[in-house]
Amino acid sequence: MGKVKLRQELRLRRAAISKASRADFSASAAQNLVSIPELSKTENIGLFASVRDEIDTRPLFEELLYRGKNVFFPRMQKQSQSLSWGRIEAWDALVRGPMGIGQPVEAPNGSSELGLIVVPGLGFGLNGGRLGYGAGWYDRTLELFDGVVVGLGFECQVLDGVPVEEHDHLVDWIVTELRAVSVKE
Repeated sequence: MGKVKLRQELRLRRAAISKASRADFSASAAQNLVSIPELSKTENIGLFASVRDEIDTRPLFEELLYRGKNVFFPRMQKQSQSLSWGRIEAWDALVRGPMGIGQPVEAPNGSSELGLIVVPGLGFGLNGGRLGYGAGWYDRTLELFDGVVVGLGFECQVLDGVPVEEHDHLVDWIVTELRAVSVKE
C-alpha cells in the first residue's frame, strides 16, 4: 500500500478511538515511555504538543517534569522548514502556531541540545519507519540529530513495516498504550 492510502487508513483508525479511551491510552503510553532505559540517562527531551486526535502528550509532559527533566517543544521555522526547540515549564506557556499546533514563544535551541526526541506520526513500523503527515518537518530536523528518537502513538498505528524512503529518519523506539518496543537494528 502506498503512503497516501496508508495515511488515509491510519487516520481512520486513530479517529475511531473514543475520547475516554484516548485519555486512558495516553496516560498508559506516558508510563510506558518513561520506562525506556535511555530516558533515565537524558536530561533534555523534545516533545510535541498533540493536536486533533493524536495521542495526548500532556500526561507525558507532566510526568517528565515530575521526574526533573527539561522538556522542549518544537517551533516551526518556515524559512528552513525545520524545527527549533524551546524549553517549556508549564503547558499553558504553549501558544497556538501554524495548523493549530502548540509551540513555545521562543525556541533558541537546536536539536543537538536534546538527548531524546519524541515524534508524532500517523503510523510506525516495526522496521523503524515513521509515516508522518508528508511535509518532512521532523525528517529535516532529525537529519543531524544523533540522540534517541521515540515514535509515540496508539497501538492501532503500529504496523509490521511502513514504507521508508532515503530521506526518512527512522525511530529507535515505538511507544503505545500497550508497550515500548526497541526497533534498533
